[in-house]
Amino acid sequence: MDEYSFSEHLKKIQVEFNKLSKQHSVGKSLIGKIRAYLFGNDSWSWESIEMNWAHIDIKKWAKQNPTSPPNPEISDLKIQPFTFSKIKLNTDDSLSNFNDLVLHFKKEITIRQGNSLKNLCQLWNFSSFKNDLVDIDVSKMVSNIPFYTDVEKLKQTYGKIIRMCLDEKLENGQRHKIMLGIKEVKVDSLTEIHFTIHHLNSVFGKTVLDLEERYGQKFTGIINSQINGLCNWSLTADFGGGNYAQVMLWPKGKHKKIDKFEGVEYKLIFAR
Repeated sequence: MDEYSFSEHLKKIQVEFNKLSKQHSVGKSLIGKIRAYLFGNDSWSWESIEMNWAHIDIKKWAKQNPTSPPNPEISDLKIQPFTFSKIKLNTDDSLSNFNDLVLHFKKEITIRQGNSLKNLCQLWNFSSFKNDLVDIDVSKMVSNIPFYTDVEKLKQTYGKIIRMCLDEKLENGQRHKIMLGIKEVKVDSLTEIHFTIHHLNSVFGKTVLDLEERYGQKFTGIINSQINGLCNWSLTADFGGGNYAQVMLWPKGKHKKIDKFEGVEYKLIFAR
C-alpha cells in the first residue's frame, strides 16, 4: 500500500474540483467559497476564516510529517494531528484543528439531514424574528432534501426576504402569516430544489408592469448582494384588483398570468 502524502492528496482534490466545476452548474458564490477553501488566497467564511487546505502552516506541518494525514483516525494515537491557533466563531464555538475545519466547512456548503433547511430556518427565526409580530410555519418542510449551496448567503437572503414581508403594513396589529416549503422538482434531466417563502396575508404593493419596469432598491439590493451567484428567484403573487401573476425576478423574465392566488410567495430555485 502506498504511503500517504498530503501534497498528493491536495493535488488530487484540486484537480477533481476543477474537473467537476466545469461539468456541473454550480452558483458562483459556492464555487468561490470552495476554491478559497482548497486553493487559499482568500478567506472562505463569513467569519473571514483564512485557514485552508493550501495554507502555509499546513504545508510546513506536512513537510515535518510527510506520511501523516492532518486529521488522523482516533485509533492512530502515534500521529500528532495538525492544529492551529484557535478561531472563535460567532456561535461561541471554536476551531483549533483540521477536523474542526473540515466539519465547519461542510456546514457552510451543505444542506443535509443533520443540517437541514428546516432546522436552519427555525434557528434563524428564533435569532432574528422572535420579537416580531409574525408566525412562520415550518410544518410542511421536510428534512431529507440534500443540496449544496452557500449557506451563509442563503441565510442572508432568507433574512432580507422575511424582513421585506414584515415591512408590509397589516391592519389592526395583525400577525404576519408566513408558510415555508421545500421540494425537489424534475426539470428535463435536471433536479431543482425549490425553497418557498409564502406570505399568506399580503397583497403585492406594485402592479405587475411596474415591477417589471423597475424592481426598486430592496429587490435590486438583494439580487446584487445575495441572489446573483446563489440561485434563481421568482415571485408569485396577488397584485390586487383581481390580477395574479408569476414573475421571474432573477434572471429577469416576463410575467405569466395565473389563476387566483393567495398572498405573496417568493421562490428560491437551486440547481442540483
